Amino acid sequence: MPHVTTSPNILHLLEEREEQRMLKRLALSVVTRLRLEIHNPNLVLAPLLQQPVQCSNLTSLIEWVKRELEDIDMESDGDLLEQLCSRLQHRLSGL
Repeated sequence: MPHVTTSPNILHLLEEREEQRMLKRLALSVVTRLRLEIHNPNLVLAPLLQQPVQCSNLTSLIEWVKRELEDIDMESDGDLLEQLCSRLQHRLSGL
């Protein structure tokens, strides 16, 4: 049986791609749960989420989710999606 070797670079790229997919899924789950109309031109999340203003709402949310995951205690019993939604609601209502 042939043995396929995979270079570390390819594995790293695959891991990054999978991480981006997971972050996008989480961001879209937050959008759905909070019923955010991210395609509404009157909603501009980038500055509220400390992202460059030229970023789309989805890109801004993905980057925000990535940052928030670094701070969330993954060991806690709380639902990850619920924690993200709560943090975003707090952030948006505090501005």
